[in-house]
Amino acid sequence: MKIYFEQNFWGSRENGPLGIPQKVDLKFTYDSQQYQIPMIYLFPEGITIDIFSQLDTEKIKNFEEKCKNRENNISEEERLCLEAVHPIPEFPLDKIYINNELVQTISRCSACYIAGMDSNEQDDALREMQREYDFIKGKDISFQCIRAHVKFLKTPQKEINTLKFITSKTEVLLPVKKHFMIEVGLPEKEYIVEFIHPLNGIKHHVYINEVKEFNAREQFQQYIPNNPFHYARISYELEPPLSQDERLFIREIRQPDEVVSAGGDKAIIGSACGAIGIIGKSDTELGAHGYPLETIFTNMYWKSLKDIEMSIVGIYKEKCAEEEIVVYDLAEDKI
Repeated sequence: MKIYFEQNFWGSRENGPLGIPQKVDLKFTYDSQQYQIPMIYLFPEGITIDIFSQLDTEKIKNFEEKCKNRENNISEEERLCLEAVHPIPEFPLDKIYINNELVQTISRCSACYIAGMDSNEQDDALREMQREYDFIKGKDISFQCIRAHVKFLKTPQKEINTLKFITSKTEVLLPVKKHFMIEVGLPEKEYIVEFIHPLNGIKHHVYINEVKEFNAREQFQQYIPNNPFHYARISYELEPPLSQDERLFIREIRQPDEVVSAGGDKAIIGSACGAIGIIGKSDTELGAHGYPLETIFTNMYWKSLKDIEMSIVGIYKEKCAEEEIVVYDLAEDKI
């Protein structure tokens, strides 16, 4: 194949030298998913690596059917929960070592070939790959290709003798989707919201200690006057705490808002998204129940806030820790 440095799947960069292919036929496993690198392409300024993985066609089609005709009617909360069960695996490539040297400049893109999809919708580059490599040939084979362009920090490398990937930590969202309303100000009694942990069935309590409104124009002298300025701060405790590899994910459901233009006209705006609060491991002061106080700030609004709709979207749980993957070591291969 003709590969140019920093060429993606959708636009051509047909200038500069063509990559010199070095056949490596590398295979490795990450998070139970098999990956394969048939070739590495060498350039004066760096290398290009195509990382392939085969996909489950039926799972993808079932997922697409589930999401069909919902693009414009899906809330941010639903989108996040759907992403947690997306059938295309995640490969969180963070760092690359080439010939034992850390390379810090990496650009990436990815694309998928889905078997059975109208061929006019598939990228030419992916069809060319399918013709080039036997392991992804076949009308029923779907695959993903992650293309990484890696720039050398110092001197050009004429041959790749070692290749090592470092992946970043990943998390998976365990949906809870618990909605509740809170009143701005100092309520007469404390708000207590209960939810059940989706994995272990433990009942948790969110104790909301304070819901206080602020005016950004009064707080910050240089606040831009054309921006909305009302917002609220919410503080709370979580009992019992989550495990060390978990974080509670709470967000405000954005409400419609009135925008006053320079001419005095009003328009209603709104969005499915909202401000976010994630309970991590806090070292802040303790609340009335003896647990760390956590804080979330709402969106900015033109109007003063009275009632706020919140959602406990779910729990982020660590899925894979940072991992070192020795993909290629010529010295070991020769032993």
